Amino acid sequence: TTIKDIIYAPIIENKIQPLVVDVGARNGMQEGLIPDSYASFSKLIGFEPNEIEYKKLVEGNTDAENLGIKMSKFKDNEYFNCALWNKDELRTLYLTNGPGAVTLMGDSERHITEKMYLNGDVKNNYYERHVKVLDQTKISCKRLDSLLDNSQVIDILKIDVEGAELKVMEGCEGFFNNKNILLIKNEFLITPYFKEKNLLGHQQIFLDDRGYRLIDFDFNQKRYIRSTNLVNSLSDRRPIYAGDAYFILDPDVNELDPICRHRIGLACFIKKFYSLGLDLMREANLV
Repeated sequence: TTIKDIIYAPIIENKIQPLVVDVGARNGMQEGLIPDSYASFSKLIGFEPNEIEYKKLVEGNTDAENLGIKMSKFKDNEYFNCALWNKDELRTLYLTNGPGAVTLMGDSERHITEKMYLNGDVKNNYYERHVKVLDQTKISCKRLDSLLDNSQVIDILKIDVEGAELKVMEGCEGFFNNKNILLIKNEFLITPYFKEKNLLGHQQIFLDDRGYRLIDFDFNQKRYIRSTNLVNSLSDRRPIYAGDAYFILDPDVNELDPICRHRIGLACFIKKFYSLGLDLMREANLV
C-alpha cells in the first residue's frame, strides 16, 4: 500500500471523478502541474479562444509538447473553442505578437508597456515583443455557469486569461454560491497596463467575499526594467508585473462535509501544499 493508494481511496471508493478546469488552456495541462496519478482518474475541461491554439490542443501539438514537455494523462478531457466571461456574448479577441498575450481586454496602455523591458532585454520592450495587437476577431464568450452544471464540484480551477481573470470569476457565481470550486490558481497583474483594471487586490476581495482564503503566490514571471540603463541584475531588485495566486475554499469559515474537506486536502496535496493537505485530510477522517 502506498501513500497514493491511501489518500486517493475515499475518492475512488465514492466513485468521484475529480474535475480540473483550465481557462486559457493554450499549452495544455503539464504533468508537472497535475501528476498522472491524479489525472488518471480525473477529467480535464479546457477553454481556449484562439482558434489556432485550440487546434493545437485537440491535435496534441501544442508549443509545450513540441518542446518535449510531458502532458498530464487525464482519464477524460474536453476542450471548448470559446472564451469565458461574465456574460454570454460576442466580443473582440485581440491577437497579439506573443501568442501567450492574446486577450479580451483590448490594447495595452502603451505609455506603460513601452517602458517595460523583461529580464534585461533592452532591444525589445514588452509592448513590441508581447502585447502589440496584430489582428482582431470576434469570438463567442460564455459564463462558466452557462456551460457546466454548477451543482458539480470543480476540484482545481486554473485561470490564465491576460487580465480578464475577474471577468471569468464573475461568470462562476453559481459555482461560488454552491461552494463547488475547491482550489483556484489564477494569474494576476500588478502593473495596471490595461485600461480596465483587474489587479490582485480586486481578485482577493472578490474571492474573500465568497469564502476563499489566499494561501500562496508564484512569482515565476520575468522581472522588468523601465529603461535601457542597466544595473547589474545580481545587485538590482527589479519589479514584477504579474504572478499567480492560490486560493482555497476556506475550511475554517465554511461548513464542509468530510468528502469535500478531503477533496480540498487532496487538491492542496497535488499542488504541493503537503502539510495543509494532510491537515485537511486528517480532519475529514476518511482514511
